[in-house]
Amino acid sequence: MDFGSHEYGPSPYYIMNELLSIFSIFVLFLPIMFFLLVGTMVGCYFLSRSREHTVGIKQHPGTSLVTFTFYFLGLWLIYVGVSLIFTNFVSEATADESGYGEWMALKFGFSILLPGLLAMLVASRCWKKWTSKDGLPLGNVFVRCYSALGVLAGGIAALFWATSSIFLITMSGKESLGWDNTSEGLKITIVMTITTLVYLAVNAFIFSRNPGPNPDQIDGVVSEDTDDPISEKSPSI
Repeated sequence: MDFGSHEYGPSPYYIMNELLSIFSIFVLFLPIMFFLLVGTMVGCYFLSRSREHTVGIKQHPGTSLVTFTFYFLGLWLIYVGVSLIFTNFVSEATADESGYGEWMALKFGFSILLPGLLAMLVASRCWKKWTSKDGLPLGNVFVRCYSALGVLAGGIAALFWATSSIFLITMSGKESLGWDNTSEGLKITIVMTITTLVYLAVNAFIFSRNPGPNPDQIDGVVSEDTDDPISEKSPSI
């Protein structure tokens, strides 16, 4: 097997081609992920409706569907944008001698990062305006479902990038020890592992701080962190 010519092991182009070949397999799962997202949205909506009638607390299922879909989509865009920005710094740092690279990933990363921040800001403002509540609501079905999906996706991605990093380390050999001697492909996988772990940690933090309903809610006592009680004349949207 020809790994290409490179001073510190396999060439970056061979490594990236191998990673793209592996990543192309995951593209086959995109339709499954799409149906999973749509199914989660529909399931969370009806689950939120059912919880309203069971607990007697407004869940705002329609408002939650719109605002928190954009909120967590913005969080995902931030993760992608930050990953592109940092990987471009690594690529430029290792490609100066050949003159390869024009900071395209950096520009693309910022073009994704800024809409992601805007989506989270607009979603937060809309939630506050439509429900008169600040921050992520404790126990909201959509918040828990989307953060759980973030934990699942982040965990799978972190395992993938960590496995790729270990594989490239074993391929590089002792000559590549040290950041200056490390190949571009390995640096990219390390950066992706770090950014993915941060994304995983953020979703895990959101998921862990959103407990389900407590006995006080079921008994009809509404605390500061719960939604308003349902009244027959004020249907939840």
